[in-house]
Amino acid sequence: MSATVHFEFFRERPRLWTGRYARIPGETTAFHVRLIEGEWWPVVDWTIEDETAQCPMVNSDGAAALARAVNAGKRLLDGQPGGAFLINEYGQILVPSQWGERHVAIVGECEAPLEFWDQFDPGITFDLTDDRDLEPGGAWKLPYVGVPHNLSAASEIYFWSEDGLGGEKLLPPIQDNLLIEALRRLRPYGAVRFVVMCDGLVLTKVPVGHWSTARWEPRYAGRLNFGHWYAKEV
Repeated sequence: MSATVHFEFFRERPRLWTGRYARIPGETTAFHVRLIEGEWWPVVDWTIEDETAQCPMVNSDGAAALARAVNAGKRLLDGQPGGAFLINEYGQILVPSQWGERHVAIVGECEAPLEFWDQFDPGITFDLTDDRDLEPGGAWKLPYVGVPHNLSAASEIYFWSEDGLGGEKLLPPIQDNLLIEALRRLRPYGAVRFVVMCDGLVLTKVPVGHWSTARWEPRYAGRLNFGHWYAKEV
């Protein structure tokens, strides 16, 4: 981890988070802090076919501070160091409890880029906020990590929020017709789950191949129009 990158992390005192948070089950759907050569460090898991690689964040003071902040959030929630975290569309760092994801802490904010070492191609890095070579509908070949949201069968964007008392549908202030159209070009009918990433990138998965053996592959849908999106929660 000798290279450097301009990654900015702004730490705050860990506190409980009451805003939108959800996670798709699985190890590869979130970021993690893990021990690498004796140092806690942010990583993302990347699966290609049957192989999964642990890709560490490119070295920077911000990356080291991020790892420390995530561990502080775990301690606030009575957990041990290390574990999963998410970065939402506003760059907020959300840390779930290791004892149940209905308890979440916020530990700070970050700014793009989010650059990691490509363990499939040594010496190369990738940026999870770089969509310069992508058009809506293009294949997303990097890790699929983000906060899940939904498009209903009736083409209404919403977020499903759950707590100990049950669940409720949260609607954005304005339905973003351009985003809905982009998602419907990829998934013409039915309910759709999509994820939003740091910097407002939007991804979803589409079935590929014969219906009986179809596999689900990630596609790029575009970027959020923040004027039609949920307000930044604090």
